[in-house]
Amino acid sequence: MPDEDWGVPDVCLQKTAEVMYIMEMKNCRAAMGQLKVMTDGNRNWALFSPTDSRMPRMMIPADQLPSGFFERPQATAQFARGKLERTLGLAGDVEAETEGLLFANNVDTREFSVSVMHCLPIVESKQWTIDEKEFKYRRDLRENVIFTISSRESHELDDALSIEEIDDCDGKGTPGFEIGVHIADVSHFVFDNTELDAWAANRACTVNLVHKDRLAFSVVWKMDKDGAIVEEWFGRTIVRSRVRLGYEHVQVNRTLRVC
Repeated sequence: MPDEDWGVPDVCLQKTAEVMYIMEMKNCRAAMGQLKVMTDGNRNWALFSPTDSRMPRMMIPADQLPSGFFERPQATAQFARGKLERTLGLAGDVEAETEGLLFANNVDTREFSVSVMHCLPIVESKQWTIDEKEFKYRRDLRENVIFTISSRESHELDDALSIEEIDDCDGKGTPGFEIGVHIADVSHFVFDNTELDAWAANRACTVNLVHKDRLAFSVVWKMDKDGAIVEEWFGRTIVRSRVRLGYEHVQVNRTLRVC
């Protein structure tokens, strides 16, 4: 029957559609959970219950279960179907739970491949040093008092701070401070469309800054003693961290002198 024959205004009609074909699966997520026997005793399937309650329970076919679990499946059910990627271990086991958390959050723990390592300007027989050409277009801040602040458990430090009291912050003799934030210049090592670039898109990359000359991208502010910014500078730099500080070293009401 034509729409006009229904006698119902268009604004009152509920539009519907039909899925004809799924061209590509998007936003697939890994999940950690437990395998359970089906409540109806069906041994063709096992019920996978994700730890994350936002994920649906899934039917896992018998041929994907750990050895000796059940026989090959033939049944269907109302639950969503999934594929068992791997068996992590017993629920409650620390190593299994840790591996499950990493897996469920898509944390890639694989070792870097040989081709990825070849993208880096580092060889085993030679210690990496800063190329002399970098000094021509980078601001040299190695004489500044630069330091890092992190927890004791941190193994890699990719940012640092600096602060210096200056006599003239605005060119008019106003005393103030020069404050800098320095971030490891990872882009110097990671080039577009390389295998390292592809890995970096899914993983973090940090560069340790302590006690070594390092390439960085910095922002430096000059401000008066009231905290008003009078000048700012952004650019690539060469820095050298003087000391690694923990959070317990820089709490309020503590005085610390770094030389």
